[in-house]
Amino acid sequence: MTSELSLVFGATGLVGTELVKLLLEKGNKVRTIGRRKIGFNHRNLEEVILESLDQMDASHFMSVTTVYCCLGTTIKAAKTQEAFRKVDYDYPLRAAQLTKEIGIRKFVCISAKGSSVDSSFFYSRVKVELERDLFLLSIDELFIVKPSLLLGERAEFRLVEAIGQIFSKSILPVLKFTLGTYCPIEAKQVALTMWEVVNDGLHSSKNIQVDTKRQSGLK
Repeated sequence: MTSELSLVFGATGLVGTELVKLLLEKGNKVRTIGRRKIGFNHRNLEEVILESLDQMDASHFMSVTTVYCCLGTTIKAAKTQEAFRKVDYDYPLRAAQLTKEIGIRKFVCISAKGSSVDSSFFYSRVKVELERDLFLLSIDELFIVKPSLLLGERAEFRLVEAIGQIFSKSILPVLKFTLGTYCPIEAKQVALTMWEVVNDGLHSSKNIQVDTKRQSGLK
């Protein structure tokens, strides 16, 4: 058991919910920051509800050991590219900046497989911009987890992903052979990887790319 306090952004999302459950199972104290409650109670769970993540400040990061960022949306849900960028770039970067300013050593963030400055997709370009700017902050221990299509039950219905999940699960053995690291992956596995990279430097799935950066002198 540990008394470490983990801060989770995006705790009501597909990976975020699984991550909070895992952290609590591992004995962590967990603080979540978001616009709505996660949907269950636990003696080691503290939920901070804000009208907007624009309201996040240094006080929310106090006593935290590790910050996990699971924020993410879609253009359809966000309505505009500007709103999408705010959720997938502005808020994660602001969380990382506060992590650095306060002196928290560990920051873990979800990006996406295939992120590229040359991508024709706005989504992928925003993701790689975030990765670049996170590394520029020189946080002591930075982990960027880059899964492919996520499998799991979402509170928010996404038609394309729902079709993809049905298709993926039915031919998963074939996909693992043909798609390699681009094979769809369960949200629980992504959450486990996020926990593992912080605790022992391992990640248990070849279908998740993990980019890391540790400052000199750190193991």
